[in-house]
Parts: sequence; structure tokens; C-alpha cells
Amino acid sequence: MGSNYYFYLILIAIFSLINGQQQQCIGDQETRRNNMFYACRNGVEVPVACSTIDGIRIEPNAEHRTTNYLMQCQVLSPTSYGLLPSACIKNGQIVNFGSTFADRSFWYTCQKDGNQVTFQPSGCIGDNGVRVPPNGIIAKDQFLFRCKFTPTAIAIEPYGCVYEGNHYPAGQDVIGMNFWYTCNIINRGNDISIEFKVAGCVENGQKLQNGQVINRNGFAFQCEIAGQMARIGAIGCFDENGRRQEFNRPFNEGQIYGYVMECRRDGDRLLKEVRGCHYQDVRLDRNCVRRFGNILVKCVALDAIRLRIEVIQNADDNEFRNTINSGYKQC
Repeated sequence: MGSNYYFYLILIAIFSLINGQQQQCIGDQETRRNNMFYACRNGVEVPVACSTIDGIRIEPNAEHRTTNYLMQCQVLSPTSYGLLPSACIKNGQIVNFGSTFADRSFWYTCQKDGNQVTFQPSGCIGDNGVRVPPNGIIAKDQFLFRCKFTPTAIAIEPYGCVYEGNHYPAGQDVIGMNFWYTCNIINRGNDISIEFKVAGCVENGQKLQNGQVINRNGFAFQCEIAGQMARIGAIGCFDENGRRQEFNRPFNEGQIYGYVMECRRDGDRLLKEVRGCHYQDVRLDRNCVRRFGNILVKCVALDAIRLRIEVIQNADDNEFRNTINSGYKQC
């Protein structure tokens, strides 16, 4: 609302004849004066109807509508009529004294105090028509607003957010089952609004920031935000030293010798599989052998999945030839 906090009606109050004396007249012609219509009766003017400011004639007990009030021509005395308010009007709807009217955001009360009538803003309206008084909190869609009264206006100001039926003041994080949200008041000069947005993921009640990585049973999962949704998606696995490894990229486990590992997806399954063996930084395929000076290293396939690395110290040429002849290929 603007500066018209109250609608005041300057009443067309009790109209008395000047000094209480009736005016003399001749004939039977009606005249309009002092917001009344007069008729000449036996040489004396007597009131017969009320008059609006613009000269519209209102018969006794009849009603007249203005933009904000319903007026009635009332007989106050034998010598005085008054066009007095009998109800308020809001958006074309008649509101009796003491009754209320509601629009989309506010509700009002039609009040009469003596000869003064006010159509007074009384509070704010939220979802499902819920009414609150000044300083009350209302919910609209997924947001909360405070019903704010000032000396010149009534308004709703951002207060907080609604999530799954619960109310959260601005500045408070909102924790859901899979996501967490921030509820913040945004102030852009004269434009003040409230924002409710996804801020991250939730894992066992723990908040995860966008891009944060967690370890699930040796596999790496990352919180990813896309628009107003967030998801925790698998991005790889962890090696024996806790370093993150990407899918489909082999990596070594073991310091001097060990196994070549690879993480991959198989439908909905995540797998960490042995792909080969390694000695220092040299990788060996399944069922192959290689000499490193007098050290012989074999990558033995136990079955279709499992491997075993064998390191033989002080191996000579005969042992190397025998290993090749037994079915191992040279790496």
C-alpha cells in the first residue's frame, strides 16, 4: 500500500439550520443548500432529502455508494438530515462495521468511531487464507514473510523458507534426506527477495559441498549440483594409499612390486580389478616373465580373475629358460 494507510471520510455531518432558525420562503420550489434539499412548506423551508457534494439527491433512508463507503440519508431531526456512512466498500464489496475484507495479501476491518469511519489494514494473509496480525509470520508458496506495519504502509517482508512443512528463518541451513539447502535474504538495493536453493548433498546426515568427494567402501563418490538438484555420483576408486583413481585408468599398488589395478563400471556395479603385475615401474601382463639383472619376476595367473607375483632372487640363465619353456612368455 501507499501512503493512504487509513481511508478517512470527512463526513457530511449533521446539518442544522442557521442559528436554529428556519428560512422563510415563498412558493413550493425546492432548493439545495448546506448539502440538503429543501421544500417550501407554509412559507418555511424544511429538509426533504440529502445531497451529495456533486448535487445527487438521496431520499431519506436511501443509500448511496461511493468508492470506499456506503452512505445513507438519515433523518437526524425534523430540521436536519445527514448523509452518513453505513458501511465500508472494498473492491466493490460492502463490508459492514466491525466486519473484515481480505484481498490476496492483506485483510482489513471496517471501523466506526463516533462520526469517523476508517477502513483499517489489520494484518496479512498467507497460504490457504491464513490471517496473521502485525508482526505475524505467513507462508506463501515455499517462503515465509513477516507482516510489517509502518506509520505509512503495511507490507510483507522476507523472513524465511518452508521445507516439507517446516519453517526455517533466513540464514539457516535446511537439511533434507539427500540434499541440503540455503535460505537467504537477497538485498539488491530497493529490491529485497528471498532465495531457497540447493547447496549440496547429504550423506548419512553429513553436508557435502558441491564437488566434495567421499569414500564409499573404497570407491570415490562426488557431490554434483545441477540446477535445483544434487546427486552423489561415482567417479572412481581409491588406491591403497588413499589416492583417488579414475575409472578405466590402470594404476599400481605396491611399492617396489605389486599389482596393476583398474576401477571400472559394470552396469550398476563398481569393480576394482587386478589387470597385471608390476616391478618398480615396469608392468607385466598375465603369465609373463622378465629379468631385472639377477632378479626374475613372474606374473602368475591363478584363474580368470586372480594373479600372483613371484620375485626370484639370484636367478640364472637356466632358470629363466626353464620358466619360458614352462609356458611363460617374455614380457
